[in-house]
Amino acid sequence: METVDSDKGPIRVRLEDMNQKWENLNEGLSERVQCLEELSSRLTEFEDCSVSLQQSLQDLEKRLDSQQAGILGQGPPQQGQDQGHEG
Repeated sequence: METVDSDKGPIRVRLEDMNQKWENLNEGLSERVQCLEELSSRLTEFEDCSVSLQQSLQDLEKRLDSQQAGILGQGPPQQGQDQGHEG
């Protein structure tokens, strides 16, 4: 029985050491999960802003295209009048 009692000490120390390592591992994992959740939230916010910006740029591009079409459709009035007077 003395050998069983004397073995309890080292086994208990190893078990406590393993439990401490397990707790440290769980704490590290919890911190990583929290960090990943925060990054996921920031990424979602970034994607939302990106979609909004892309839509705004498309709207501006359409407005510019319509303005350019209007300008090109009118043509330069002075050139047409000058040619008519020269002939």
